[in-house]
Amino acid sequence: MVDIEKLENDARKHASKAVDLDSKGKSEDAVFFYVEAAQALISVREQLISDRQQSRTSSIGLNEIVRLIHDYIKRAEGIKENLKSKPAASIHLKNTSEKGVERARYLLSQALDQDEQKHYEAAFKLYQEAITLCLNEKKTINNAKQKEQLEKIAYQALERAEELKKTELNPASHIRLPSPPRDEVIQQEEQQPLDIDEKNMNISDKRAKLSPHELDVLRRGSKINGRDYVPFFDIDLRERFAFQTPFVDPHGPLKLAPKQQSHFQRWARPDEIMSEPKMIMALSYFSIKQDLISDCSFVASLAVSVQYEKKFNKRIITSIIYPQNKQGYFIVLNIF
Repeated sequence: MVDIEKLENDARKHASKAVDLDSKGKSEDAVFFYVEAAQALISVREQLISDRQQSRTSSIGLNEIVRLIHDYIKRAEGIKENLKSKPAASIHLKNTSEKGVERARYLLSQALDQDEQKHYEAAFKLYQEAITLCLNEKKTINNAKQKEQLEKIAYQALERAEELKKTELNPASHIRLPSPPRDEVIQQEEQQPLDIDEKNMNISDKRAKLSPHELDVLRRGSKINGRDYVPFFDIDLRERFAFQTPFVDPHGPLKLAPKQQSHFQRWARPDEIMSEPKMIMALSYFSIKQDLISDCSFVASLAVSVQYEKKFNKRIITSIIYPQNKQGYFIVLNIF
């Protein structure tokens, strides 16, 4: 059953965000959230009408819901018309030195995450990489403020790396005790199969239990148009994404269909065309557009999954977007 209270909360959250962005002059983002707020209220209205026999109620009256829907859509359409009549605003794009500081911050944050999880060797290597990156970037920039930021990051990384070197990475601090002898009885007990409660297994447990046959099926099914698109596993959470040079796909650019080529201008990294790239600003199937017939199944699956996640609050899309933080939520990086 649809949670009306959650839909109302979504509407309030999106409407507040829209008004805030609108007041700050961020018109395009405001339009998005006005439409999202209106859609959430439309869903509330539809649910109330269909569930009248169950006497379900809303904290917002039906008449007020209709009025708000009208106001939000009207405001969104008004902003769109206003944007058409205005020249495109210039966008501040981050320069090379700003990206360098961002990469250094990201490496430090990854090191701290590994440190917190007691993966001390991995953390130590990341601290070293952060220090090296800071020193190299500092040589190439002239901005005093950015140099100071790099110095702070390098100092923080160096301080913690030295601490790890003295304590956690010092062999003398880890006394290895001998293991007791293993007899046949213990070995037989250890080989007994365990009763596994499938219902209480989390995603990472299930992934760890995949059989060789299941892994082979995944591997074969992950080849599309001659390329491997393997699924993400828990080990991918350790992947590092901050490098001295931007990532370059070894396969080269994607091949475009003739219709795509007719609309194509050039390949660009996100930070070359927008100041603050965001992978997911909010869950919305309205922002998914289909412009090719061959995309229909993929677009439909995205739209249905997004709507399901919003409706039932079960993470289908957002749980498989990488890179992720240690809580399992995707993080947005502007370092490519």
